[in-house]
Amino acid sequence: MTSSQSLSLNGQPVGRIKAGWLLFRETWRFTMLDKELLLVPILSFVFHVVLFGILVSLALLIMLGSTTEIPEDSPIWLGLMLFAYVVGAFILAFSQAVISHIVYVRAHGGNASLAQGFVRAWSHGVSLFVWSLITSTVGIILHLISERSQLLGKILALVLGGAWGILTYFVVPAMVVSNMSAFTAIPQSGRVFRQTWGETVVSNISYTLIFFLLFVTWLLSGTGLVIVMLSLGMSSLAAFIALIWFIAAVFLLLVSSIFGGILKTLLYMYAVEGTVPTNFNRELVEKMLVRQTVQTSTPAMPMQTTV
Repeated sequence: MTSSQSLSLNGQPVGRIKAGWLLFRETWRFTMLDKELLLVPILSFVFHVVLFGILVSLALLIMLGSTTEIPEDSPIWLGLMLFAYVVGAFILAFSQAVISHIVYVRAHGGNASLAQGFVRAWSHGVSLFVWSLITSTVGIILHLISERSQLLGKILALVLGGAWGILTYFVVPAMVVSNMSAFTAIPQSGRVFRQTWGETVVSNISYTLIFFLLFVTWLLSGTGLVIVMLSLGMSSLAAFIALIWFIAAVFLLLVSSIFGGILKTLLYMYAVEGTVPTNFNRELVEKMLVRQTVQTSTPAMPMQTTV
């Protein structure tokens, strides 16, 4: 099946948008079996806020302690940028690793706790940190290319960034599920994407589009209510509505990150071992993926079925 062909579920043709919606619904149902997964992106968000506060404080201290203006390309700012990239990438990778473990155990009939997910992710701490260094270095290089180049350079940085994102899409599940190091997980991720999921990019774009439409709709509705309240002189109520809408928008983005982590893990598992959770629509996964066995040089992690 190529991305240009339609899907057929239960003998009925299904369009890409509907397939994306079905995938969204199945992932939501899967998430509700482990509601503690919702805590993972919340904790990640808190750590990112703390990181932002630390970076702002360091930047202020550097500027206050300097008698002259520090150039943007100075080693000090580049070092601060690398610190931000690495720590931010590690927080993101760690949270994805927690989700990957919980999803893996759930897919095999177990019920891993959030604490077990953190323990498992921590056991891959070195690999996750190495991966954070790698992807941060690539990110900074692409940033420098984009900032110092003309239009052609910016386009090149955008293309290279997209290619890097595709190549490394399954890196964290490869590390957690297949017990791989960061260096072996990168080519493994590329093989999985190329041989299985790469043919269904259109379907998964439609899945992402659902979240985008939900976010934009929510944002526009909140903006409209705030404008109405301000026009009526209800500034306090407008501020309250804006705060509620902002919190809800952040929560929607957090849920989107959970769904992304769950979907990556399920797709990776199906690619390397053909496993589909019993409570997930197997036909939907099989039709959206054309499975070709992807060999792994490292055995998958032992299944844990205890609570």
